[in-house]
Amino acid sequence: MLPRIEPPDPAHTGVPDVVVGAFHERCSAAPVLRWCLPEDGLRTFAAAWVYFRWADDLVDAPDRDPAEVRRFVADQAALLAGARDAARLEEEALVACLADPVRGPAMRTACARMLEALRFDAHRPPRSLAPELEAQIARIGDAYATALWACAHEGRAPTDVPAAACALARAATAAHQVRDLHLDLRLGYDNVPEGEERGPTWVAARKVEVDARFARWLPGLRGLSWRPRWAFRLLAWKYRVALWRAA
Repeated sequence: MLPRIEPPDPAHTGVPDVVVGAFHERCSAAPVLRWCLPEDGLRTFAAAWVYFRWADDLVDAPDRDPAEVRRFVADQAALLAGARDAARLEEEALVACLADPVRGPAMRTACARMLEALRFDAHRPPRSLAPELEAQIARIGDAYATALWACAHEGRAPTDVPAAACALARAATAAHQVRDLHLDLRLGYDNVPEGEERGPTWVAARKVEVDARFARWLPGLRGLSWRPRWAFRLLAWKYRVALWRAA
C-alpha cells in the first residue's frame, strides 16, 4: 500500500508532483507511457493509477474485514459522485484526474467502471461462474482502455474507444489474472471459474485462449494515430509476454 500522506494545500491545482512520482516508482508500465503519452495526459493517467492502486490494495488486503471493505467501496463511490471532499492524497489524485478540462468526462467513465470492479471484488463469493469472471475482466479492461485512450491524445480524444483497444485491454486483464493466479488465491480470490478444475491443464488452455485474443486484435490498432497505437501495442505485448512466462 502507499504510505499515508497528508493532502496537499487545497489551493494547489492539477495533479501533485508527488502523485506522478509515485506512479513512476510503482507502475511497471510507466516507462512505456512516459514515451507514448503527452505530459498532461500522463499526469492525469498517473493520478487515476495511483488512486486505484491504493484503493485496490485496501480491497485486496490479506487481513481485510469484508464488511469494512464494502463500507470503503461505498465511501469511495460517494467521493466519485462528489458527495464528499477528498480526505487524503490518493483521493486528491482522483479529484484532480476528474478535473482535467479535456479528459475529465472520459476519466469519470473509466473511474466509475473501475469502481464497479472494486465493488465486485468486495462482494464476490469464494468462487464465481465463468460469465461473472468475464464480466469483471470487461469492467477492468474497458476502464483501462477508456482512460488510456483519453490520455494518449494531445487534446480531446474521439469519443468512441476502438474495439481493438478494448479487446486488447481485456486480454491484458485476463493475462494478469493468469500470471497472478497463485497470489490471488492467497488473497482469497479464485479466478478459475466454478466447475472447472484448477491446475496446469487449465492454465495451459487459458494461455492459448488469451493469447489468441492478442493475436486477433493487435492488427486492429493499424490506422490509429501514433500515441494511442504504440501505447496499446506495447502494453499488449508486455502482458502477452507475461502470459507465457506465467507458471
